[in-house]
Amino acid sequence: MYGLINRAIEELVRSCDPDVWEAVRTRARVDIDYFEGAAIYDDHITHRLLAAAAVELGVTEDALLEQFGRYWIVYTSAEGWGPILDGHGSSVAEVLRNLNDLHLRVRSTMPELRPPRFEVAEEQDGHIEVHYHSERDGLAAMVTGVLRGLAERFDEDWHVNHVGQLEAERCDVFVLTGPVSAPAASLASGQDASVAPS
Repeated sequence: MYGLINRAIEELVRSCDPDVWEAVRTRARVDIDYFEGAAIYDDHITHRLLAAAAVELGVTEDALLEQFGRYWIVYTSAEGWGPILDGHGSSVAEVLRNLNDLHLRVRSTMPELRPPRFEVAEEQDGHIEVHYHSERDGLAAMVTGVLRGLAERFDEDWHVNHVGQLEAERCDVFVLTGPVSAPAASLASGQDASVAPS
């Protein structure tokens, strides 16, 4: 994964407890002092950091992954990706429909990116079903956090539920239920208001 991910993990851990990061690195057996955002690191490093951080912070890995997913939206926006996100939608529904295009744009600056694929399988007033396809396993909790982070960014009151997996398609299924008027008005207007690099 790109170092930007590992840097975000470090920033999240420090925001929870400024004194625990060195213990996380020690437990994870990671002796890298600084992660270059544009450099590629083995996925195992990221997984070890997340597992160690969960232990040191006293939470489950899924709880940490969800928190990280929400933090990822805030962190990447602060790192300069906010305008790109805003350029792909002004609501959760619009961004989800354009998320694959957003990842394609990010790949122009991060050519080694292996992003997940998001499919809006069903959309109606107050209900969105999203299928998440990824070559990486075990990140569903992070996606839950990312979806909730998007809702917070756009100040929309969506309830996010990971309902399971579709084995035939090898994807995770998420259902968002919530706002009726705001997304409906956005869709009706016809306006084109156009993670985790991962």
